[in-house]
Amino acid sequence: MTLREVRKQLQFAAKYKKSSIMFGDSGVGKSEVVRQFAKEYAPNSKVPYVEVNLGQRTSTDVNGLYVPVDVMGVLQMKMAIPDFWLPLFDPNYKGVLFLDEI
Repeated sequence: MTLREVRKQLQFAAKYKKSSIMFGDSGVGKSEVVRQFAKEYAPNSKVPYVEVNLGQRTSTDVNGLYVPVDVMGVLQMKMAIPDFWLPLFDPNYKGVLFLDEI
């Protein structure tokens, strides 16, 4: 698949609100194509592009950590998620989450 075809695939995935995955050699421009697409896809978004390099993260960096929270006198464990996930919890969020080096 060429980088031009990757762009078309990203447009298709965005139109139908689906995920997309791509494989390729290092340094061919995959990340840059996704970055450029995100800027065009969501030009007015505060956070149009979120990149998470999984090769440099541990599972708790991505999933978050359990923290104790007092809920009406009962101690419960709740997940504290990393801040890069927060834009995705906005129902009006329009942008791209790019998980690099899966």
